[in-house]
Amino acid sequence: MSALGNRSQFYDTLATLLGAGLPILRALEQRFPGRFNRVARQLRESLQGGARLTDAMRGMSCFSSFECNVTAAGEHSGQLERCFRSLSDWFALRQRLRQKVISGAMYPLLMYHIAGPILCVVDVATGQLCGSQIVFRLIMWYAVPWTIFIVLRALAPGLLRSRLIGALLNAVPVLGAVQFNLENASFFRALSLCLNAGIGMVSAIKLAAASCSNEAYKLRFLRIAERIDRHGESFAVAYHQSSSGRERRSSIPALLDSGEVSGTLDASAARIATFCANDGERQLEIAALMAPKVFYGCLVLYIAYRIISFYAGYFGQINELLQ
Repeated sequence: MSALGNRSQFYDTLATLLGAGLPILRALEQRFPGRFNRVARQLRESLQGGARLTDAMRGMSCFSSFECNVTAAGEHSGQLERCFRSLSDWFALRQRLRQKVISGAMYPLLMYHIAGPILCVVDVATGQLCGSQIVFRLIMWYAVPWTIFIVLRALAPGLLRSRLIGALLNAVPVLGAVQFNLENASFFRALSLCLNAGIGMVSAIKLAAASCSNEAYKLRFLRIAERIDRHGESFAVAYHQSSSGRERRSSIPALLDSGEVSGTLDASAARIATFCANDGERQLEIAALMAPKVFYGCLVLYIAYRIISFYAGYFGQINELLQ
């Protein structure tokens, strides 16, 4: 199980045991996946020493400030079970979306690796590549994408903190739509979780904004919190004032309006997260289906170009000899 899956299972187990009436110390004695056995033991030792659960979590690097603040709200409101259940659902959502991204990228990467030898065979057959160059060509073919992947992985934390990079990614047609749904799914899931835990609106928005990986979206949600804090606007009004064309065309504004009118903004935020997650998953599936076809098309066009170039040059040489 992945790290996100282990974290989701950790919170799900705690929520189930607390719901069954076990005290938190007894709940932490159970078996947990991965490193959370050690984490539970350390939390139990801190609690036995007189510390509050939130303070014990803040003293451990494996818990984010978001998790600690939500747990603190759960302790304060007496809804610790509900908070743990919401945290479990939130990390399960993140795991599911990450799996969609990875599975969507696997098949195009496989096709890229298969295409390398095929293109070498075509170039050798058309006389544009000699045998001694094949090894170098294949090394470069396989090294380039992995080098790009390693560099991007190393630079990703810094790049994602850039508002300019976030805005540029959002402007890419397909990627922008997918990112819009995934970022909103994360934000509204976290917002619903915080509101359920009894956290105030401004603080809940700031905590939920921390769940966004794109800095442009994070700053936008923080501006909404600032408008609410300064002007006393409702969340729906502040969201409308800050929304772009993509937000206005979505179902988010209508769901926010109905949630505020009915006094169930937490439930509306959860529905928005579900809708956005489903749309994001559907778009990722479409992209995963289209990517191999686009790659096939490019490969066929390249092979056709090489063959036509070979015969064009061949017949050109014959015409020169005849003249």
